[in-house]
Amino acid sequence: MKTKDTLGRATLRRATLRRSAPQRGAARFAASGAILCCAGLCVPAFVAGRACPPDLFIAAPADIHAPAPGLQKVGRFCDEQFPLTYEIPAPGTARVLGAEYPVTVVGTNSHYPRILGLPMTAGSFFSGRAQKNGERRAVLNGKAAFDLFGASRAAGRPLKLGGETWIVTGVLHDGDDETRRIYVPARDGAAAALAARAAGGAAQDSLKPLGLYGYMFFDMGARMRFLRERAAVAFMLLSCLVPALLIPPALGRCRAAFSRPRGEIDSLRDLFRPGPVRLSASVLAPPACAAAILVTLRRVAAICLRWQDLPALGSLDRRALFPGIAAFQSCETASGLLFLLFLAFFAACCAFARRPRTPPSLSTNGYPG
Repeated sequence: MKTKDTLGRATLRRATLRRSAPQRGAARFAASGAILCCAGLCVPAFVAGRACPPDLFIAAPADIHAPAPGLQKVGRFCDEQFPLTYEIPAPGTARVLGAEYPVTVVGTNSHYPRILGLPMTAGSFFSGRAQKNGERRAVLNGKAAFDLFGASRAAGRPLKLGGETWIVTGVLHDGDDETRRIYVPARDGAAAALAARAAGGAAQDSLKPLGLYGYMFFDMGARMRFLRERAAVAFMLLSCLVPALLIPPALGRCRAAFSRPRGEIDSLRDLFRPGPVRLSASVLAPPACAAAILVTLRRVAAICLRWQDLPALGSLDRRALFPGIAAFQSCETASGLLFLLFLAFFAACCAFARRPRTPPSLSTNGYPG
């Protein structure tokens, strides 16, 4: 009889494992997906930190047709307050040794590389004196320098833009490997997007004399923290699953210890028959795990509430942004998609954690019925 009962319980265990195998496989897939999404969220946060300086402040129009300040107004502001830079892109044609190349001519000022943190790979950027004197000085990005001059040195070489001869002063690494960009001193026009190296709140108050109506303001340092906090929130939510999985077995051991028939408990020693340490851990584990989950969720809520004050960078027209900020925008989009995918995997993990296992029952002959 004992052998038959042992065989019945072994068969019951095999049947339970066989019936719960698809559930365990789905739970492992959800947990693996959540872990991979957590790791993936660190990549956009790291790449965005290299796309632009942490103290960069951007003022960009919410609509591409919003009125923009003129160059003279921006120049006076730079002389009286602090340096600003801008981009005025326009299509053009560059001529070198009889060959013509379609390029993007970007009008800007001498503060451009310093404010945006862009390094010079050769030569130097044009100076403010060259811009005030109307000198024809041009700076190429890496793609334009390679396509126009090949492997030879581009600095000091002449090229023609709009029928005028310009002298190349250097090569700028702007991160744009798809477009030939030539930076020249801006002569006229209006500056759409503005960039400065200053604290967000102070810079926004100081820009009021420019009359930036219909503009959105972005503190890139705060947006970098936002991407890092998004990855941290994912890891904190994932860590909540560990104490959540410890609560049901601890409660089960407590119920098994205190629900024994009264005849089996003759003294307090019988109550702690499984072991005082093990029973005490079973009693203390549920409230401790619940407290850990509540503290973590409170921290997550405090972090997420700060995100409401950040304007949406993805709603801006990419034509009104600098090349590095456009790359930052792509990082934010990728981070948002990964975070939504993580939430879906996390919800699946929570559903599998809450789903009870219903083992088959033993029939009267000792085998699963």
